[in-house]
Amino acid sequence: MPINQRSSPDSIGIGERHPLLLEVDEDYVLMNDSLKGQRVIKDQNVTYLPPTSGMVADGLFTSPSSSSVVFNTRSLGYAAYSAYLLRANYPSFIQDALDILIGVMHREPPRIELPPELEPMLKVATRRGESLPLLLQKINEAQLIKGRIGLLADVAVGRPTPHLVWYAAENVINWDDDRETEFGLDKLKFLVLDETRLARGLEGEDRYAWDVERRFRQLDLGGFADLDGEGTPVSTAIGTYTTFVEVDGLSEPRTTPNFRGRTLDEIPFVFIGSTDLDPDPARIPLLPLANLALAVYRGDADYRQCLFMQGQDTLVVIGATNSSPGSEEPEKSVDRRVGAGAVIELPLTGDAKYIGINGDGLPEMAKALDADQRKAREMGSRLLEPRGSQAESGEALKIRVGASVAHLRKIALVGAAGLEAILKVCARWVGADENAVKVVPNLDFADAKRGPADALSMTQAKKEGLPISDKSVHRWMQDNDLTKMTYEEEIAEMKTEATLVADRLEAFTPPQPQAPPANGGPPSDSATGVKK
Repeated sequence: MPINQRSSPDSIGIGERHPLLLEVDEDYVLMNDSLKGQRVIKDQNVTYLPPTSGMVADGLFTSPSSSSVVFNTRSLGYAAYSAYLLRANYPSFIQDALDILIGVMHREPPRIELPPELEPMLKVATRRGESLPLLLQKINEAQLIKGRIGLLADVAVGRPTPHLVWYAAENVINWDDDRETEFGLDKLKFLVLDETRLARGLEGEDRYAWDVERRFRQLDLGGFADLDGEGTPVSTAIGTYTTFVEVDGLSEPRTTPNFRGRTLDEIPFVFIGSTDLDPDPARIPLLPLANLALAVYRGDADYRQCLFMQGQDTLVVIGATNSSPGSEEPEKSVDRRVGAGAVIELPLTGDAKYIGINGDGLPEMAKALDADQRKAREMGSRLLEPRGSQAESGEALKIRVGASVAHLRKIALVGAAGLEAILKVCARWVGADENAVKVVPNLDFADAKRGPADALSMTQAKKEGLPISDKSVHRWMQDNDLTKMTYEEEIAEMKTEATLVADRLEAFTPPQPQAPPANGGPPSDSATGVKK
């Protein structure tokens, strides 16, 4: 996948970015850095951890008025900031929250149905060999972290089906959707994807060296006056999906992707946001948690700085001189030392004492940090942990999860809808039945399975008038792991069992009743007449 870029291209061209994307650039960068953790956060130094005024006054920067940050590495301010940065601790709220939320959303696998022509995609759906369930997990991760992801359907020679390529939010850099009428549906007609990547051996000489290859892919519906690799005009039919790639400023020939001769009248790309399938950048669900993590990071840095300063009292000597009494020699620098074996010589009227900062505010700082951390845990990182000393019941957990993460249901549904939409494009491309494509996500976010007694209660309720079909009851049984068979398989199995029972009943010969003996003696065998 493309590497992340923090700066826009130097000139307007295929690398130009959509105005709406520019508005969320800083949010995407923050989410990327937060997910990577403390090392990357600290590498950005003053971006996320501003220095104190004292560090700036002590010469931290070479030119404080300059817009660029250049450190004066020989200054006292730089030494103080380096220690300040080293002591600070950045919490792993984002990674913890993502791990737990994805674990909840995929506690049960999704149900994915495809027409026979696309069934190989169930196990291998992407160039990297990812299955469709794993791809759906990546979609949900991107929805939580960036609020957006893009899916492209592509074809390759020799492959029996199309394959899917996913693009991070920041790599879908430009787009245009066309509204045919005032109330018509938006139709994507132009798209640019940033595929910039690290590539090995670009110069063709050193096969071990890696460098950045600037690569952009444009997708449109034809009708553009482009040139091929030799400068010859290329005519493309308006309304037909075409594409070309520009690598390091050089454009490759435009192509019309086709699957066994079948072309498309649409761009095979789907935007998946956190709330809908709209192209515009959507709300980032975990962004508030990332901002809170930064607040905790800065508060922790200040708290540890105060603890450090409180333990570093300063020795003050009153009435001391740096020359012998009565001597006319100039004063000399004296190395003041404290601790075992050290001696401080003072005149009779002199004094020595330690002074330090007042630590009265430390408890309040600790309370503020604890409050922020508790709020962060409630926002995501420990959302599903049992409360108190006793574990919650399944029903209580369901209520709390429903109240705390109601947006997860919508994210799961939108993610599944986006995957289903691009799979339907694949079905149209290969000439299969798109109505056979179904993606149903797991929506049971609490581990509270039902048992046979619950199934019996539902069956009884159905007999008493509950408006629910047998298929719906069976689907409920599947969701609660009471059966692994489909409804049709279950019916067929029930018919087989009924046939076996009927055959056994027919083959069964009940024992004949015995006649009582005439003389009151022991009963005789009805067949032989022999007395027992």
